[in-house]
Amino acid sequence: MSESPVWQPTASRDALKSRAQQLAYVRGFFCERDVLEVETPVLGRHGVTDLNLDGISAGVRAGGVQGGWLQTSPEYPMKRLLAAGAGCIYQVARVFRNGERGRRHNPEFSMLEWYRVGMDDQALMAEVADLVCGWLGCERPVQRDYRQAVFENAGFDPMEISDGDLKRFCEQWLEPEQLTDLSRNDCLDLVMSFAVEPKLGFDRPVFITRYPAAQAALARVSQDQGHPVAHRFELYINGLELCNGY
Repeated sequence: MSESPVWQPTASRDALKSRAQQLAYVRGFFCERDVLEVETPVLGRHGVTDLNLDGISAGVRAGGVQGGWLQTSPEYPMKRLLAAGAGCIYQVARVFRNGERGRRHNPEFSMLEWYRVGMDDQALMAEVADLVCGWLGCERPVQRDYRQAVFENAGFDPMEISDGDLKRFCEQWLEPEQLTDLSRNDCLDLVMSFAVEPKLGFDRPVFITRYPAAQAALARVSQDQGHPVAHRFELYINGLELCNGY
């Protein structure tokens, strides 16, 4: 019994065709909305400041430039265009993240990123729903806030639980000594990954909204029942996060 030659690609023609159709759909979707397609560098002089993203360095030696980084997302160069007056823009980019490989992750992958001038988070969620549900032919997402989702699936209030009780809850996944140096947000990420995300979006797609302010990144923050929350969202279908925005 012979093995298949190693040069053969793993993608079937059906998969290639489906991807091509998806790209055509995305381009048509944004063309109808007058959102301009752009292309920014994959290789940059600098990486990102986000401590949660592990970039891949590049050994460039050309024209007095040394080093460089493969981009973890097109965010920075696209925001430069946005700040320079490019208007609403989108891009399907090749991006790179170290330390991520498995059934759902790969060090190199394609990312769709877009920016809409003048849209708030609610309008952007509606556009995300148009895009995703138009392609998948599924029901439009419902909205549930982060606090509600954690309470229903993990059994505690993430806004009120003490740091000590939160770490004790996480001992079902890590040993106490492994939890010592983890922050409150690190522990909440564990809860989201292991107790909440696997249960989301099976009846129909769901937007998780109103994250704790400490997880706001660059999102706007407001008060909700005495707690600061971020105006950002993530979309889940069948336990998988498909996108996030703010």
